[in-house]
Amino acid sequence: MNSDVAVNSVQIPLGVLIVLMICVAMISGMIWYNIGKAHNSPNRNEVLYKAFINMDNYVIVVALLLLIFSIGLSITGIEQNLAIVILNVFSSVVFSWLLTKKTSIKDFKEKEEELALRSYRHINYIESAANTASQALEQYAYSSDDITPEVKLILSSAKEQIKYIQGGINTCKMDWFDLLSEEEQDNQKRSEHNPNDYGTVDTVIRNEEINQEDA
Repeated sequence: MNSDVAVNSVQIPLGVLIVLMICVAMISGMIWYNIGKAHNSPNRNEVLYKAFINMDNYVIVVALLLLIFSIGLSITGIEQNLAIVILNVFSSVVFSWLLTKKTSIKDFKEKEEELALRSYRHINYIESAANTASQALEQYAYSSDDITPEVKLILSSAKEQIKYIQGGINTCKMDWFDLLSEEEQDNQKRSEHNPNDYGTVDTVIRNEEINQEDA
C-alpha cells in the first residue's frame, strides 16, 4: 500500500513536469520561429506585430495546451474521463474552426476573382473608348486643313491628357489582372493577341452596348 502511494506521488509531478516542458518547448519554438522570420525581413517590427495580433497563433497555442494537458492527464492516470472529454472537445472545435476558415477563404477568393473579372472587362471598354477618342483627335487634327493652329494646339493638349488617362487605365488593368484566376489570365492574354474575342481594342462602343456586361 505504501509503495503504491509512493509510486503515485512520484508519477504525478513527473507527468506534470513533462507536460510543462513540452508546452514550454513548443511555445518557445513558435516564438523563435517568428523572431527568425522577423530577423530575415526588412520590416521586423511589422512582422512581429502581425504575429502578435494574429488570432491563429493564439488558437494554435491554446489547442496545443489543451491537447498536451489532456495527454498528461492520461499518462499520469489522473481523471482519464476528463482527458477523453477534452480530446473530443479539442478535435471538434479545431476541426470546425479549420473547416470554417478554409470555406470562408475559398468563398472570399471566388468573390474576389469574380469582381476582378467584371472590373477588368469594364476597364477594357473604358480603354477602348480612350483609344478611339485619341485616334479621332489625331485624325481630326492632322487630316483637316481647315483647322487653325490654335485649335490644333487645343486638340494636341487634349490628346496628351488622354495619354495620362490611358496610363491610369493600364495601371488599373495590371492591378485587377493580378487578382484574376490563372484560367482567366490565360484567356485575357489570348484576347490581347486576338482583339475580336472581346471587341475591346480600338472599337467604337454604341450607347446600347455600354452596359452590356451588367445584363
